[in-house]
Amino acid sequence: MTLPRLSMLPTFLREWLGKRRFPREPEPDLVMDEKDQVEAYRVAGRIDGVMAAHYLYQTSRISQVVQGRGTVLDLGCGPATQLVQIAELNPATRFIGVDLSDEMLKEARDHAAARGLSNVEFRKQDMTRLVAFPDHSVDGVISTLAFHHLPTQAHLEKTLREVTRVLRPDGALYLIDFGRLKSLRSVLFFSYMNADHQPHLFSRDYERSLRAAFTREEFEALAARCLPPSARLLTTFRIPFLVVLKTEDRPLPAPTAERLRSLAEALSPRYKNDLEEMRLFFGLGGFGPDPFSSTPPVAVAAKQWMALFHDAPFRRRLPVSTLARGARALRLFVRAAYWRRRVERARRAEETARRRHRESEAQALERFGDVLTGELGRLKGPLMKFGQMLSYVGESLPAPVREKLKNLQDHAAPIAPARIRQIIEAELGRPLRDAFLEFVDAPIAAASISQLHLARRRDGRWVVVKVKYPGIAEAVRSDISLLRFVAPFLKGLLNIGNAKEVLEELQRLILAECDFSREADHQDTFARVFADDPEIVIPAVHRDLSTSGLLTMDYVQGERFAAFAARADRAAKNRAATVITRMAVTSIHRHCAFNADPHPGNYLFLPGGRVCFLDFGFTKRWSREFINLSKTQSLAALNGDLETFGRTCRALGYTSDNPAFNYTELLTLLREGTYGTWLEDKPFVFSRDFVRRELAAMGDFARRCGPFRFSPDHIPLHRVYWGHHSLFADLEAEVNIHRELVPLLKIPV
Repeated sequence: MTLPRLSMLPTFLREWLGKRRFPREPEPDLVMDEKDQVEAYRVAGRIDGVMAAHYLYQTSRISQVVQGRGTVLDLGCGPATQLVQIAELNPATRFIGVDLSDEMLKEARDHAAARGLSNVEFRKQDMTRLVAFPDHSVDGVISTLAFHHLPTQAHLEKTLREVTRVLRPDGALYLIDFGRLKSLRSVLFFSYMNADHQPHLFSRDYERSLRAAFTREEFEALAARCLPPSARLLTTFRIPFLVVLKTEDRPLPAPTAERLRSLAEALSPRYKNDLEEMRLFFGLGGFGPDPFSSTPPVAVAAKQWMALFHDAPFRRRLPVSTLARGARALRLFVRAAYWRRRVERARRAEETARRRHRESEAQALERFGDVLTGELGRLKGPLMKFGQMLSYVGESLPAPVREKLKNLQDHAAPIAPARIRQIIEAELGRPLRDAFLEFVDAPIAAASISQLHLARRRDGRWVVVKVKYPGIAEAVRSDISLLRFVAPFLKGLLNIGNAKEVLEELQRLILAECDFSREADHQDTFARVFADDPEIVIPAVHRDLSTSGLLTMDYVQGERFAAFAARADRAAKNRAATVITRMAVTSIHRHCAFNADPHPGNYLFLPGGRVCFLDFGFTKRWSREFINLSKTQSLAALNGDLETFGRTCRALGYTSDNPAFNYTELLTLLREGTYGTWLEDKPFVFSRDFVRRELAAMGDFARRCGPFRFSPDHIPLHRVYWGHHSLFADLEAEVNIHRELVPLLKIPV
C-alpha cells in the first residue's frame, strides 16, 4: 500500500479544512452526442488509458456486490468501457446498459461485440423514467459517474425512486458518482492533473462534471428517502470526492479474484500507484476488503489509527511505582479541578463577557476532556479502566467530556513500536521475522492492559497480536494501593461499607487480566461453549504464538461499535443487542462465568447479524451456589416475593447498619430500574434517559440507606448490567431480555 502523491496534500487540506462550498453548475448538455466528445471519451476512457486504475478498482467493487445476481441494470453506461470489463469477469450475470446518447450506445455495442460478449445488451433509456423495466424486474442496479449529468436534484430523486421501483427487494446496488468539492481550485487540480495524457475535451468535460456534482449531504438525504434501507453511503476518506451508495458485498469466487489480481499486476507502475491510492482512500473511507491483496483493510485502517494517535505520543516506559502513579493521579486531580473551575467560570459568564472570553463553556469542556483522556491514557491500568467506564456509563459527565473519553476504549497513547517488537521477541524467544511474515507497527487498538497489532503468520494467515504493557501488573498493584489509602473515604463518598473487600476483588480480577495464558484458556472455553451458535463469533487462539504476556488470535474483520451504531437500521441494532444479551445470560446462568468488560471496544459487528466478542481477560467465575442464590433472588424480584428476596439478599451480603435500609425499598429500586428491563415478556426500549434515571436512583438510594455492604462477587454482575444498558441505550435498542433470561433463571446449575 503506497502513500498518495505529495501534490495532493494541499488539495486534501484545502478540502478538509475549508468551510464554504461553491454552488452547483449543471452541465450544459444532458445528452453527450457530439462526435468529438464521444471520441475524447473513447480515447481517454480506454481500458488501458489514464482511467485504467479507476475502472479496475470499481470493477472489483461492483463484482463483489453483484456476485451471483441474475440481471443487473447499468444506468448511464456511456461507451461501456466499465460495463464490458465487469461483464467479462461475471459471465453468469446478464447485464443491460442504458444511455440516452445514440453515439455512446453505438460505441458500447461495438466494444462488447469486439470482446465477444453475449451476456450484455444495450438500450436507449432515460434513467429518470425506466419505462421498459417493470417493477422488481432486475436483481441489481449499478451506475458509475453518471448522476452528475442530471439537470437538477429533483431529477436525481426521480432516478433513485426508479432504481428502487425496478429493483427486487433483496437486490444489489452500487451507485457511484462525484461528490461536490468545496473549492474550485480543487476542481481544477483534479480535472487537469492528467491533462498531458488525455484529450483536452475530456479534461474540460471532467471539470464540468466536478462543477455539476451533487454534495454528499444531498446524496445522503435522497438515499434515506428513496433507496432501500440496505443501501449504505460511503465516501473517499475525509473528502467526499467520490460518493458510493451500495449494498453488502458478497465473496468473490477464487478465479475471479485471481483474475482481478492479474489485471492489477499488468498495470504500468504509474497506474499501479493510482490503484493503490484508490485502495487507500476508499479503505480509510470504510470500505471492506478488496481482492487485490491479502492485506486486510485493517492494515489500511492502521494508518488511520496512527492519525488518531497523533496527540498521544508513543511511550517507552510506563510509570509503575506507587509513588510515580500517585503523583500522576494527584496531578490529574489538580488539573481536573482546574478545568472544572474554568468550565464553571465560562458557564457563569454573561453573554457579553463570554464573547470577550477566549473560550466558551463547550471549548472548556472539550479541553477538560482532552486533559482527562490524555492523563488516563498514559497511566493505563485500573485508572484508565475507570475512564473507559465513564465513557459509556458516566451519565453525569457533560457530553463533550464523555465523547473525548471514548478514545480510551481502543486508541489511548500507545507504546513505541520498537519497544513492542522487543517485548514480542522476548516473549517468543526468537526474532520477530521468524514468527511472522509481516507485522504492522501501527496498533489497531491501544487499551488499558495491552495494545493490539495486525500480523501475518508464516503460513499466510492474518492474526491479531495482543501485547501486554511492560510493568502493567506492578502498575495495577500501585493503583490498588492508592485506592486502599483512600478506602476510608470511599465509605462516605460511595456509601460502600466493605470498600476494602471490594478493592481486593478488583485487584484480583485486574491482576488476573494481566495473565494472557489465563485469558487464552477463557477464550478457548467460550469459543467451545458457543461453537454451535451461528450468531456468536469468538476468535480462535493461536497457542504456538501465545504466552503469559502475548496473546495471538484470529483476525476478524467487522464494524466497530460507533460505525455500527451510526449505520445500522433498527432491526439490525435490536438483533445485535439480543445476541449480546443471549451470550451474557447464557454464560452467567448456565456456565457460571462471564467476561465482565462490556465496553464498546470489545465488540465487532459482522454481516448476517453476527457479533464478535473480544477480550476475555476480565472473566469472572462464580460458584454454583452463588449463581443459584442469585437466580432465587431474581425470581423473587420477578414474583414480588419480598420474604424470599430479603432472605437471599442477606445471604448474598446485601446488608447495612443504617436503620433507613430496608429490603422493600431495595426491591422497588431494582424492579423499577435494573430488573425492570426484563420483568415482562416484551421488548424493553433502552434510552439514555432510562440509564440516567437508573443510575440516579441507585445513587439516591445509597445516600439515604448507606453505607451498605454487598458481596464483592456482585461487582462483575453490576458492571455487566450497567455496561449493557449503556450500550443498548446508545443503539436505542429494543430487547426482550425476559425471553432470554427467565427460562435460565428457573433451571439450577
